[in-house]
Order: sequence, then structure tokens, then C-alpha cells
Amino acid sequence: MKLWEKNYIISISFLFLLLYGSIFFILNDSFHTNFSQIYDNTLQTKQSIVSSVRSMLGIDKKNTKLNFYCKSIEKNGISIAIYCDEELFFDNLPIALTEDMSQNAQILKQKHHTYLYLSETFSFKNANVVIHYMKSMDSFYAVIQRQSLFFLLSAALISITLSLMFYFAMKKIYFPINNIAHELRTPLTTIQGYAQYIMLGNIGMEDIFYAGNEIHREALYINNIIDRLLAMNAIQHEKISLKKVSLPDLFQILQRHYPDIVIQNEMDYVIGDDALLLCLLINLISNISRTEGEIHIIASQSDICIHNKKDYIDERLLQILNKNRSVPKNKIQGKGIGVPLCHEIVKIHRGTLLYVSTKEHGTVVTITFPPV
Repeated sequence: MKLWEKNYIISISFLFLLLYGSIFFILNDSFHTNFSQIYDNTLQTKQSIVSSVRSMLGIDKKNTKLNFYCKSIEKNGISIAIYCDEELFFDNLPIALTEDMSQNAQILKQKHHTYLYLSETFSFKNANVVIHYMKSMDSFYAVIQRQSLFFLLSAALISITLSLMFYFAMKKIYFPINNIAHELRTPLTTIQGYAQYIMLGNIGMEDIFYAGNEIHREALYINNIIDRLLAMNAIQHEKISLKKVSLPDLFQILQRHYPDIVIQNEMDYVIGDDALLLCLLINLISNISRTEGEIHIIASQSDICIHNKKDYIDERLLQILNKNRSVPKNKIQGKGIGVPLCHEIVKIHRGTLLYVSTKEHGTVVTITFPPV
């Protein structure tokens, strides 16, 4: 597993822990707050019922008015049982009373229903009256379940969104670094090898000249990578001003890097950034010059075409290059180095970039600029 992937997993795990921990805290606090409000309201209701029952006891022998009152409050999800000296006056409780219901307040469950149980004892005409009270909590728990489901679904959606955004952001940050580190390692190894070869001392001038030429070539390649890093930094910090760039002057600088390229220019200038355009051309030439073949550059109207007759890019890699996707290392083979950077530079110049390749005619990269 790559280092950035490990960092991603650690970071996103911490983010998920923070997110779901916060949701758990919010739901727990909301549950206790709402339950306390319901409990306080239930206590007030219970006291009101106790007062009403006290006033109705003994009005008539059959307790008709009391029975009517007890049945009427059942519509509000309230059930009671009234005992006077252990003699049952009324009972419509959904759960049978047991000896363990000695506490004044309890949460009772029966199948899929939940009740808040309270009891009250008072004296009436030298008799001991006990009122057992149950309040249905089904609606309360249904609201809590819907609230929990909403928060969890929202958290899942946020988690997926954040994880994807975080993944692509970290990949975008680390991918160029990994590629550039991989590219730097090869030329530095070459320079180190030739330097050690020269330090041996027992070599002729021809070998020294050859080794020095290879060191110079690899140093130019490293310089190219540094130019790309500076270009990437300019793009990321938007330190770019578009102006008229003389193409003859730009091509003259380009030929210092590639003396053997053939240039046919019919354009005077383009609107852009000279440093970025030079970086773009160097990268594109590098992408199609890893095989032997003469590089031709044709600038006409609003197009700059870079052509190598002996270079061929297979169809699958061609689609990756044209879609500005990350090129797998086992597919690069000298092609696709700096592809995202090239596309970004062309995008800044409001142009388009297209790779075309056939075995018969080689590879052509076309940069199309907007008409001036």
C-alpha cells in the first residue's frame, strides 16, 4: 500500500470517527432532552388525573362517573388502574401488574409497544388508594427512530461525499509527486554512475567526453522536470498572465533544447504565457520522441502540430492520453509524462489538445488555440 493511501485511510477514519461520534452525541442529548420533557409533562398529567380521581371516588356506589372518566382519557394513550385497599375499582392497563413494579417510574415493554409507568398512593376516608398509570411512548420512540435514521443517512451521504473528495484531492496532490520522484531517480542514477566512472581516472578523453555528454543530457532532463514543477506551482497559485507570445522567438528557444527538430512556422504569435507554452511543447516533444524519428513542428492558422513518423501509441493508451487520465506506470513507456500538466496548460489557454497515432503515419499531437 502506498504512503498516500495509508495517510488517506488514517485521515478518513479519524474524520468518520469525529462525524459519527458527533451524531451519536447529538442523538443521545436529543433523546434525553425530549424524554425529560415528556416525563415532566406526564408527571403533571398524572397529578391532574389523581386529583380528578380523588374528587370522583365515592360519588356513587357503582363509580359510574369515575369509569366514564377513566375510559375517556384512554383516547390520549393513558391507561390507569385504581385500587382501594387492594380492591379493584377500574383497570384498563395494557400490561398486567406484577410485584416488581414497585418503583415509582419505569419503562415497560410489551412486544412492539413501550409505556412509561408511574404510580401514586394516597389516603381517602381511611382507605389506602393506589393509582397505577401508564402512558404510551410509541409515538415518542417512532420520532426518535425517524430522527436517528435521518441523521445516519445524512452522515452516510456526507461520508461518501467527503471520502471521494478527500481521495481525489490526495491523489491529485500525491500523484505528481510520485511521478516526478520516479522520473528524477533515473537521471540521477545515470549521472551518479557516469560521475563514478570518470572518478576512476583510468579512462581516455573520448570516454570522458561521452560520459560528460550523458551527464549534460540527463541534467537537461532534470531541468525540464524542474520547469514542470514551476509550471505546476504557477497553475495551482494562478500566477498566470496571458499576453502576446512571439512564436518565432519561442521556437528559437525550443531548438536550443532540441536542435534536430524541423519547424515550419506560419504564425506570428499566440495569446498565452511563454514559460507555460515552452513547458508544454517540451513535454509534448518528449512524449513522442522516445523512439528514433525526426520531429516536425508545423504552426499554421491556430494550430501547432508536433509529428513523429516513427512513433506509435496504441489505441488504449491513446484514449487515456486524450481523456487526461493518469497513465499507469506500466503503460507509460516514455509516453504520457506530464500529461495532466499539458492538459492543464492547454485548458488555461482555452485551447484543445489531441493525440492521433497510426502505424503508417506515426503520431501527431495537435494544439488548437482560440482564434486571435
